Amino acid sequence: MKDTTREPGPILWLEDHPKRFRAHATRIEKETGRVVRFARSVEEAEAALAEEAFDLLIVDIILDQSHPDEGERREAGLRFAERSVEARGWTDPNAPVLLFFTGVIDHHRVQRMKALPRSRILYKPAHMDRLLEAVLDALGYGDA
Repeated sequence: MKDTTREPGPILWLEDHPKRFRAHATRIEKETGRVVRFARSVEEAEAALAEEAFDLLIVDIILDQSHPDEGERREAGLRFAERSVEARGWTDPNAPVLLFFTGVIDHHRVQRMKALPRSRILYKPAHMDRLLEAVLDALGYGDA
């Protein structure tokens, strides 16, 4: 059960091309009353997590700008999520929900995403309304 005694926390969006999704973030902010903070890299996301508690992490799996090796780029977002869950023990009901926003349809990666607690998957490309619906659902707003 979600702790309703504290103010709703912000949303962290790990996305290496944030300009593409600024309009999406603005709509999410308007509909939820929560601030959306973008992190362009795993390092930026880790620094943000060290400073602030987030209720939702939207994680792009493939981070084109994150590493010169293509294999590493294809795993960067997922590895970040796995490390974050493990390091911070995100299993309690007040832990952030992980919403993977990915174009990758690979059975092995999908299984790894699903294995993480409180995780959901939304495949790209996603219309703004579908993304908003997924965010509202992940945050427990009921029928979006």
